[in-house]
Amino acid sequence: MEKERRLFQLQMCEYLIKYNEIKTKKGIDLLQNLVEYYHAQTNYFQDGLKTIEHFGFYVADLSIKLQKIKQVQDDEKRKLTDLRNLIKSTPSIEKEVSLPTDKGAAGYSLHQLQGDKHHGVTRSGHLLKKSEGKMRRVWQKRKCRVQAEGYLEICHADESKPPTKVNLLTCQIKIIERIIFKLKMKRISMRGCLC
Repeated sequence: MEKERRLFQLQMCEYLIKYNEIKTKKGIDLLQNLVEYYHAQTNYFQDGLKTIEHFGFYVADLSIKLQKIKQVQDDEKRKLTDLRNLIKSTPSIEKEVSLPTDKGAAGYSLHQLQGDKHHGVTRSGHLLKKSEGKMRRVWQKRKCRVQAEGYLEICHADESKPPTKVNLLTCQIKIIERIIFKLKMKRISMRGCLC
């Protein structure tokens, strides 16, 4: 019986040791991990708070500078508005401003139309284009027209095809030595290469 009693005590000790290990893992280790997580979160937020404090001075300086810039711009706008009103109130300017504008040239108004308006703002004429034949190059005559809206229309040799429109305000001119265009219009002579 003594032997069985010792065996029972041994098994009880092993059982209590296992129970103690499980209790430690469930309680103390879990709480220890929770404490470590708490410290990590605290460090993270403290670093964030330091960063916010660091940039806080910069943001305060920036807002002061922005207020000064806005005040300067408002002063400039106010001065320009006053100047505009002063100029508008001048009698000679009031007559010019009140004149009706030309509705026909609504396409491009940055540069004012130049020339005599009695002769019109559309010019037409002929374009002499050198052919690209290998053996014999000849000058071919093409009808063309420059419109007030800033377009150059070049007609094809075949009259049934619609003319090609080139926007003169946005086109790019590329010089090519092989192709030569001559543009002759009423009292206007232009030589160069249009591509």
